[in-house]
Amino acid sequence: MLIKCPECGREMSDQASACPQCGCPNPALEPTWNAEAASSERQFIENLLNTRANFSIVVFGLVVAAVATLDSKWLQVALLAASAILSGMLALATSRAQWKFDLLFKHLPKDHPAILTDRLAADKKTLKRLNLLCRLVVGGSRRKYIGYVVPWYTTALLIAGLVLVVCDVFPGSNDELRAIRLRVDSLAAESARNAIHLDSLSRATASELFRLRDSLAAVRNSVPRAPGQRSRGPR
Repeated sequence: MLIKCPECGREMSDQASACPQCGCPNPALEPTWNAEAASSERQFIENLLNTRANFSIVVFGLVVAAVATLDSKWLQVALLAASAILSGMLALATSRAQWKFDLLFKHLPKDHPAILTDRLAADKKTLKRLNLLCRLVVGGSRRKYIGYVVPWYTTALLIAGLVLVVCDVFPGSNDELRAIRLRVDSLAAESARNAIHLDSLSRATASELFRLRDSLAAVRNSVPRAPGQRSRGPR
């Protein structure tokens, strides 16, 4: 069966992959999109995007906290290099999922709730109801930021941190931190020694007081007494 090419208008077979004259793809062979299947796939990919973006942020926070607690420069370099590679691989996977999400988004019905919500978020009348700060943060459609901006931004920060550590931008910071920790440990040990010394002094003072009391009682008993006077023992 012959059909007309939508580009050049010449006849072509309905089984041909493209027009032999202009190379336009055969519209009869293009895949058809099922609205329900596309909506289900869009929901799955959107959840996948949010999960990967949240994972990128969590990994970035854990790496920063771990690097701040390490004393060795080479351990910091190794941790930052490994995390930057992992974050880059995750950013590639997230960007690919975002690209697939954008393709699905274009083939959704115009009355789909996701399409209507995206248009409403970018509507100027809706943005006017927000203050300036909210308009900058959430105003407009920000769906592409999750797949393209967040993962690559965290990867760039990790690479920048790796370069700063390798180039010794903060020389002596580890030595100063180590010196502070040694000083704190020495002060804690000195405080423990002082506490033990005070405890021994208090015990020695108590034993000395008991000895003086017994000596005073012995002295009182050794003093000559008048007839009929009883001896007084220690109180």
